[in-house]
Amino acid sequence: MKISRRELLRLTVSLAALQLASWPAQGTPGKPEWRDLCKAWMELLMPNDEDGPDINDPLIWENLDKLMLNEPEFESGLESGILNLAEVELPTSDSELESIVNDPNHSAFIYGFMNLLIEQFYSCELGWKDLGIEGPLKPI
Repeated sequence: MKISRRELLRLTVSLAALQLASWPAQGTPGKPEWRDLCKAWMELLMPNDEDGPDINDPLIWENLDKLMLNEPEFESGLESGILNLAEVELPTSDSELESIVNDPNHSAFIYGFMNLLIEQFYSCELGWKDLGIEGPLKPI
């Protein structure tokens, strides 16, 4: 049975919320290279391919910037988690990615990061279009 990366990400959303609470507190927050690392992992986890659209969009970065400015704990967690992943080379195969995702030193952050990306994607027009919704969502 073949499963797409997008389906795999959707299946992990429920686990991601549990994992988010245990983000690693390692790394050196405040270094500017966190953005480059964040972008590389965004493109790896949610690429622009047959399984879905590119998540590396200005709307997503705008939302992340707001979170970074308004929530110091979020900023510290994201920066330190991304910088912790800098210790690992970006995977070039699905088996390498699976190995990193299953590594206890990185799995909690990766699941939390995937959850964050999915949440940011589906809370803006990019995600609405992916779901076939035209225009902004309206409250019931």
